[in-house]
Amino acid sequence: FGGSSCGMKTRFFQSCGGGDFSRRNFFKGLAVSAAFLCGEKLQAGEGASSVAAKAGGPKNIIFLVSDGMSPGVLTMAEAFSWQQRGKGTRWVALQRGGVAASGLMETASLNSLVTDSAAASSCWGSGSRVNNGSINQLPDGTLLTPIAKVFRDAGKKIGLVTTATVTHATPAGFAASVAGRDDEEEIASQYLGVVDVALGGGDVFFDPGRRKDRRDLFSEFSGQGYEVVRNREALLASGGGRCLGVFFPGHLPYSIDRDGEKTLGEKVPTLAEMTQTALRKLSDSPEGFLLQVEGARIDHAAHQNDIATLLREQLAFDDALGIALDFAEKREDTLVVITSDHGNSNPGLKGMGSAYSSSTQAFEKIGNAKESFESLHRWTLGKLEEKKELSASEWAERMAGGLGLWPSPAEAETLLGLAKGVPASDWNAQHSNYWGILGQVTGNLTGIGWVGTTHTMDPTILTAVGPGAGEFGGYVRNDEIFGKLCRLSGIEFRNPRN
Repeated sequence: FGGSSCGMKTRFFQSCGGGDFSRRNFFKGLAVSAAFLCGEKLQAGEGASSVAAKAGGPKNIIFLVSDGMSPGVLTMAEAFSWQQRGKGTRWVALQRGGVAASGLMETASLNSLVTDSAAASSCWGSGSRVNNGSINQLPDGTLLTPIAKVFRDAGKKIGLVTTATVTHATPAGFAASVAGRDDEEEIASQYLGVVDVALGGGDVFFDPGRRKDRRDLFSEFSGQGYEVVRNREALLASGGGRCLGVFFPGHLPYSIDRDGEKTLGEKVPTLAEMTQTALRKLSDSPEGFLLQVEGARIDHAAHQNDIATLLREQLAFDDALGIALDFAEKREDTLVVITSDHGNSNPGLKGMGSAYSSSTQAFEKIGNAKESFESLHRWTLGKLEEKKELSASEWAERMAGGLGLWPSPAEAETLLGLAKGVPASDWNAQHSNYWGILGQVTGNLTGIGWVGTTHTMDPTILTAVGPGAGEFGGYVRNDEIFGKLCRLSGIEFRNPRN
């Protein structure tokens, strides 16, 4: 981002001060027929929403998290969207409109410059930094009150939507307080009566047949008036009121795999569908609502150095963002905040070919993928168990069919060996594993490079529009978000801080 070759400057890291933003400054929903990006015309209706700010604070807050999104992902997702869909992303269009507050967020946890999702979401959810792995708990054992309980006491409804288990670290940071993020059974029980709408994966944490304590949380939620839904059709047909929707034992399948398998598409809703359903159920609240929407599997794909899967997850997140912006566009009382909790592995497109002339063509190869690295690996392990042996050429053919990329014989031998447990060394220690090597092998063809397979300390992109959006411009610490959300909502509450 920055200045484009056609002279149109993108206001990407625009630092906005306090204050609100009005409709007359917002290009009528950014259906800007006169806007061009290097000769590409913005299509009417494909821009960001014209969300007005009212004089007071927001009644509703929609907080969207592109989990694990390194800053460069937004640039690549925009290019990938144009290549694959013939249109840009809502997030970039929102930035281009010039009215959204834009900033950067510092992402450290209490005990590390590099945060995990639990500590990051706890910062937003309590206003205090905590150690990695903790959910709203200080090192001395003090439990902090999560924002869901604070807002619920103020009469607001609460919603959590995610493509991970609904009890995973990021949603939990808004609604639970536990010593460790892995205690998802306890997190599930803490949602009861606090969260009005919870949609995602993780039915194992509610099912009495799978919970260690045999507690039947499905019945308990139902007994307190929640509609419990277990598949896409039931979700879309559900009524108003409280709802618990869990659609998979663990995290929801990657979008690339869901879209490629009919049975998964019939069972598992998209992030956009879950977001739209949650807004429908929450919007009748007289005192408003707080909704967190997480594109969780962006982070997981980054850990696996899987660029095709990551970018499709980012576009699925952008579709959900579009639902949120369309909702807010029709009102003057809704604040939309979009960000990430941390970077992950910092993927980027490298210069390819003489004078980098092959970079665009290399990037286009990403669109040939039909499945995730995870799906390919699952097939590989299944074949090894079934046949006890698998040739490198057979594996290479399967990789070419699934990822649209042919490895060299040596690369195929190495990757198949890794799947069998044969170690392979790399000077980058984080890449000395199946995912890291596979990311490098595919990167040789797509031009995508990765710094590792773990989270990074980069500041994350922070964007906001609606009443109070100016609070999120400039350089913001992650533990300042809680206070901003409370203050804008007219709520006085402060947790202990380190």
